[in-house]
Amino acid sequence: MGKASLPSTDVFINAPFDAKYERQFLALVAGIVGLGLNPRSVLELPASHDRLTRLLELIRQCPYSIHDLSRVEVSRDKTFRVPRFNMPFELGLAVGVALDQGGHEWQLLEAVSRTRSSVRATKSDSPRTGARRASASVAQETDYGRRWRL
Repeated sequence: MGKASLPSTDVFINAPFDAKYERQFLALVAGIVGLGLNPRSVLELPASHDRLTRLLELIRQCPYSIHDLSRVEVSRDKTFRVPRFNMPFELGLAVGVALDQGGHEWQLLEAVSRTRSSVRATKSDSPRTGARRASASVAQETDYGRRWRL
């Protein structure tokens, strides 16, 4: 008899990876690990011509994803002021996976400095965004994870 496979405990994290966000990112990772889950992100994908395919496969492998779009802002470049859309794009891929194959739960975090209505104003067509406030506190991130998953 073959071994029964255990359900995946992978969680795809879609968040900023810069120094300004480091405390929140570490708190999010610590909360995920504290719940016995395995954090995954685009950082583990090598740069290549098929990166989009690999990203989509990574999201498909994760039954959960957490998305913090709080840092989607207009660039500071005075010549060409546009937002980077990689994080909203990754959220769109996760929503697509959830709608297409089911079994994928996604949550949208909202930064402390923003109001809940800012997420609703930008995503009025998605009532199940589950917007929550992101926090630099490990205890709060762990509590958030428990409420979401358990």
